[in-house]
Amino acid sequence: MAAVELANNDFKLGRVLQLGSFRCEIEKLIYSGPFSQVFEISVPTLKPKFVLKISNENRFIRREIRALQMLSNVDGFPQLYFAGQTEDYSFSVMNLFGRSLQSFLDSSRFSMGTSLKIAQQTLGRLRTLHDFGILHRDIKPDNFVVGNSQSHVVYAIDLGFCRPFRKNDKTIKDPRRKGPMVGTDFYGSLAANAAQDQGPRDELESWLYMIMYISSSSLPWGGLPRKHVIDYKISIHERPELLDEKHSDFKEIFELIIATKFQEEPDYDKIQTMLLDLMDTYGIDRNEKLDWSVEELEDNNTQRQKNFIK
Repeated sequence: MAAVELANNDFKLGRVLQLGSFRCEIEKLIYSGPFSQVFEISVPTLKPKFVLKISNENRFIRREIRALQMLSNVDGFPQLYFAGQTEDYSFSVMNLFGRSLQSFLDSSRFSMGTSLKIAQQTLGRLRTLHDFGILHRDIKPDNFVVGNSQSHVVYAIDLGFCRPFRKNDKTIKDPRRKGPMVGTDFYGSLAANAAQDQGPRDELESWLYMIMYISSSSLPWGGLPRKHVIDYKISIHERPELLDEKHSDFKEIFELIIATKFQEEPDYDKIQTMLLDLMDTYGIDRNEKLDWSVEELEDNNTQRQKNFIK
């Protein structure tokens, strides 16, 4: 694809780029996909590392840039430092984050305490987006990352598929007759899988599937063909009690979400309360550290012991 050719030809490691008035050196490739490439970069005179995203699919990066401009200085989202366009591609420069939730899941499972705290934070991010009139439309563990200096904070990233959904009077737009299939089938809402238009309630359905997966490392439709995935989601929409035992903790939240009409505002506060109730049910300390924060503390203690021995 053209975007990949751009990365190979113009963005070699160690190369110094002058993008308009912005000068940087490419440190390493973080991600290469069909629509964009993401690099870790350094900037002369500045200590922190940054992220450079490039794409010649301008519609995606422009959507993200517009959204990040609206979200400037809002907690839990990337900070956009610079954006521009050359003859061949658009680019943006943002702060560098730590690992994605998916990268943690690739090597281990989260505790229930951490799963529910991730649920609280990610729901908060979606509520913020929705307050700004934006749907993310690609909810998955890859698109939530932890901070570098604030590893207890989960950030929402990758807004290339985002879409405004509010009218001028801030109410929710009428659903379109047909919506594009965007996002990931595995975590997609029933509406998204069926190529129907999505609203905030559908985004929360997708969010809940992600949380169900994070808490158990599986979803009931894992490994099924796409048609059977849709059939399964239809069945639990009609009869939520068909949710398997492994995910039954989330049945009441699921029922609340699917009972919400397309143009209704989801009851975010009630869902947050239900998450707190689940924490109490499991006897989870609300001040308990996240799993990766505990690992970092143990690693730091081990390193201090090694330094002392030296």
